[in-house]
Amino acid sequence: GPSAGLLPLGLARIVAIAILAGAYVVRGRSPMPDAGARAPALAAGALDSGANVAYLIAVHMAPLGLVSALVSLAPAVTVLVARFALGERWTVPQGAGLVMALVAGVCISVG
Repeated sequence: GPSAGLLPLGLARIVAIAILAGAYVVRGRSPMPDAGARAPALAAGALDSGANVAYLIAVHMAPLGLVSALVSLAPAVTVLVARFALGERWTVPQGAGLVMALVAGVCISVG
């Protein structure tokens, strides 16, 4: 329920980490990433946790229809990062689809 707060989210994260670490140990590997990958792994985990907390707050403070519509645009962020960080090229239909998805998100948020 609404009074649970962040407890289910935190417990789910702890259990997932424990299961993953256990799987690594059973296979004879260290659950810690290599030294060069630690900072990006920690950053990714922190961003993921922050996104989950932001979603939880949004669900409790805004209309669920609006929140779910905007969250469904998350793949568009991945496509934008791939384009600008990795230099991936879009086809015309892909670009048009992305523009339509972003325009729809603006329309939904405006009401």
